[in-house]
Amino acid sequence: MPDSAIAASPILLAVILIIGFRRPAGPVALGCAVYAVVLALSWPPFAVPVDDVLAGIARGGLTSLTVAYVLLGGIALHQVLTVTGALDVLAEALRRLLPAAGDRLLVMLFGVSVFFESATGFGVGIIVTAPLLERFGQPALRAAFLALLGQCAVPWGALGVGTYLGAELSALPADEIAWMSALLSWPFILLCGGIGAYVGGLPRNAATAIRVTVWSAVLTAALAGLSLLLGTELAGCLAGLCVVLLGIARGRRAEALPAGLAKALAPLAVLLAALLLTRLVPDIGARTTALLRWEVPELGYGLSPLHHPGFWMLLAAAAGIALHGRPAGRFGDMARAVAGRWLLASLPVLGFLAMAQVMLNAGMIDAIAGAMSRGLGPAAVLSVTGLGALGGFLTASNAGSNAIFMPLQMALADQLGLDRLSTAAAQNAAGSNLSFASPGRVALAAAISGAPAQQHRLMRQALAAGLAGLALLTLGYLATGLWR
Repeated sequence: MPDSAIAASPILLAVILIIGFRRPAGPVALGCAVYAVVLALSWPPFAVPVDDVLAGIARGGLTSLTVAYVLLGGIALHQVLTVTGALDVLAEALRRLLPAAGDRLLVMLFGVSVFFESATGFGVGIIVTAPLLERFGQPALRAAFLALLGQCAVPWGALGVGTYLGAELSALPADEIAWMSALLSWPFILLCGGIGAYVGGLPRNAATAIRVTVWSAVLTAALAGLSLLLGTELAGCLAGLCVVLLGIARGRRAEALPAGLAKALAPLAVLLAALLLTRLVPDIGARTTALLRWEVPELGYGLSPLHHPGFWMLLAAAAGIALHGRPAGRFGDMARAVAGRWLLASLPVLGFLAMAQVMLNAGMIDAIAGAMSRGLGPAAVLSVTGLGALGGFLTASNAGSNAIFMPLQMALADQLGLDRLSTAAAQNAAGSNLSFASPGRVALAAAISGAPAQQHRLMRQALAAGLAGLALLTLGYLATGLWR
């Protein structure tokens, strides 16, 4: 068996077990991580010292802490909003502000989800949109899938941190990478809207097609234009907000908003205010970053627990409890529910990130990349988007994908005479787009929607949509060579 096939076998095994045999993502992730460790210790082409394997496990485990912190805060906030009835009030307000079902669904995907994901990152858009979609009548599994489709603007997630990392590694301007990423991502955004309209039960007619096209074009134009005019950091937040405000203006609300809306919005207002202050006010951000910061220099890892979105989501959850004053007897039940969902969502993240880091340290990722480039021969340009997608699937973030593959992509661009900006944007967009189908985000969506036993179906749907989007992105990237 070729070494490249052995290198890819942990990934293929995970996909087969989850999708083909319907095994839970958590145990599969941990098992495949162990399998990757065995290969790294015993298979000659990839055999590395034990210290390198342990370093990979440690790096993956530490990185998973960053994600698990977000999951804990997000699941806690979701539980509080559910128990206090705040989600029902928010859903009713959105129903009145957006009376047309088609506009409501697309504004949720292209507006609400994009706004929260851009402000926070780490899949928080899923935490907000999935429960609201359920309250609009979508079954749990369908709401989870629709919420994943709302992850269509990940290059701007967490105030564009992944795109800035890609810019640093490619020595190209972040705003230009973001602008090009928006153009390359428009077919993917359009696809997400089309699939969302189909799955969400909108009428299958020309009016729906026009609605999807217009809303996707609005989001894409806003992302591209704002990235160039105001910078990548705020472009996603403002683009999502533009979609929401346009949807409300289009709705022409005539009836009063539900009582208690201000109290229902308060926890989210606390979250957004804290995040924007700590991200956009340098002095405040520097203090929260430095306070109680924990670093592991030899692994290049650092965590600022009071600057992290997870902390502010926990604070927002506490604010919700304080405002609504639920009896103490309910707190124990809430804590147990949060702990159970958090564990189910965190195990796949831990396993797959550890697996990815072990594979990286053992040279398996390089072997896969080399096989893709060599196997395609003159068509090696096709490997650009494939590698970016692989990174996004493994790490559940465009930052992780860019960290692994951006230097390789720039070397490939120079070797093949490709445009560096288009290649960097293709890497950035592909890693972002396929992150929504990663086991970590799928597990999060399933946990939030209360459908953890359906992860195999959810991943199958997400992968199908993601691969279709990858094909469109690849065609767009190839087209840039015709006009640049």
